[in-house]
Amino acid sequence: MEEEQRQQIKKYISLLLRKKELLIIYLMIGAIAGIGVYLKTTKEYKSTALIMYQQQSLNPSRVSRDAKLRTEEMVISLATQVTSRSNLEAIIKQHKLYAGALEKLPMEDVVMAMRKNIDIIPPRKGNTFHVSFTGSNPRKVMLVTNALAARFIEENLRFRYEKASENSAYIKDELEMSKVTLDKKEKLMRDYKLKHYNEMPQQLDFNVVRLNFLQTQLQNGDQGGRELEQTRLLIQEQISNLNAIIQPQLPFTPDNTVGQAKADLNRIKTNLNELRLKYTDNHPEIKKFKKLLEIQQQKYNDIVNQNNKKESRLPEQQLTTHNIYPNSPPTVNEKQLQQLTMQLKEVSFNITNLKENRKNILSEIEKYSKWINATPVREAEWTSLTRDYEQLNNHYQQLVSQNLNAEGAEALERRQKGSQFKIVDSAHFPEKPYKPNFRKIMLAALAIGAGLGGGLTIALDILDTSFKDAMDIETHLQIPVLCSIPTILLDKERKIAKLKSIAWGIAGTITTLTIISGMVYLWRKGLIIL
Repeated sequence: MEEEQRQQIKKYISLLLRKKELLIIYLMIGAIAGIGVYLKTTKEYKSTALIMYQQQSLNPSRVSRDAKLRTEEMVISLATQVTSRSNLEAIIKQHKLYAGALEKLPMEDVVMAMRKNIDIIPPRKGNTFHVSFTGSNPRKVMLVTNALAARFIEENLRFRYEKASENSAYIKDELEMSKVTLDKKEKLMRDYKLKHYNEMPQQLDFNVVRLNFLQTQLQNGDQGGRELEQTRLLIQEQISNLNAIIQPQLPFTPDNTVGQAKADLNRIKTNLNELRLKYTDNHPEIKKFKKLLEIQQQKYNDIVNQNNKKESRLPEQQLTTHNIYPNSPPTVNEKQLQQLTMQLKEVSFNITNLKENRKNILSEIEKYSKWINATPVREAEWTSLTRDYEQLNNHYQQLVSQNLNAEGAEALERRQKGSQFKIVDSAHFPEKPYKPNFRKIMLAALAIGAGLGGGLTIALDILDTSFKDAMDIETHLQIPVLCSIPTILLDKERKIAKLKSIAWGIAGTITTLTIISGMVYLWRKGLIIL
């Protein structure tokens, strides 16, 4: 099997050597065709600019959120703006690009064609990237590439400043709305606290302490009042006893006796009425004063009757007694009576003050009790009123911080201190075309020529039915070949063959030199660029 493969390879090699002239012709044709294709193909030049993205260094994590973006994200974001129709249309008009295409196609199609010639390579690592443009005019290619690189810088500054301004304006609006809402909430809380200040939970401890103090004060006042009432009763009894001793010795003084009895009767009635406000009718004090009231009423009636009987019998000269004349010296009993009267007035005055104080204390107790009872209700209402205040206040404080950051970011962008693009290497004049590649075209043309020549040679060999060697005869006739006689040429045939070989060599050499000379000439003219 391997022997057959070697024989086949040897056969084809010998075939190509026999038909080398055809192979050379197709190689020459391929070379000429390659040069023609290269000359006919429009040359495209490519220019590239290197741009670096510099992030801001003034605490970017707090001043601007955009500073945290990766370079790749910023490049992709700005590439869309740089290659927008408005920007590309302005560049086309500025550098007079695609003049022929504009006569046949609308601007939108021309812009789309230009986008295909723009190549923006985002960085994989680091913070640099490339911007390239391809075109037929090398000078315009360089200018357009630099214009695109400049657009990156301009669009970045405009984009960042507009975004910083928009962020600042938005945060200011949010801050104002939050402040209005918070002010309304605080006003409601302030009005509620002023209206129900004494009923608030914070005042509960003070109110309880104050209520206990008032209740203690009320108890002490009631006890003191009872003691004063007892004292007054004792004084009134003593006064009554002294009146009983002094009255028989005195001359008839209707106004004094009747008036004193009437005053005593009124005092007992008043005391009884006051005791009824505090005690029931079964209380010992009430019973005691009822008995005193009956005794005094009977005494008053007896005095009135006695005065009525004596009024007609009393001689006129008896009116000149000690009580009629104020300058006469008082007796011992009268002095005691005056002292007891003064003490009674003082005790009555103290009792009146205690009663007034008791009313005030009861009013205060009622007020503080009302406040204490209302505290749970106020606590629930206050909790409901202030439930979302903390969230509103925290949101407001966050907006204040964000507003300061936004103003700082806007100031940085206004002073162009934020993240920026910087052209590290501007686009240069392209000396060699990007497309077509002369070497690739020539290699492809020669490969095609060789393929066509070899294919044609093999095809002619297949179509030729004559026997070429002994193996073909053995295979065809199934008879072994004993011997083979090589071709024997005559002298004349050898000369003709030699002349043909020389002619083919000269022709091939001339053709090759012509092709090479043409290539050198075109290279010197700048039509071929290696």
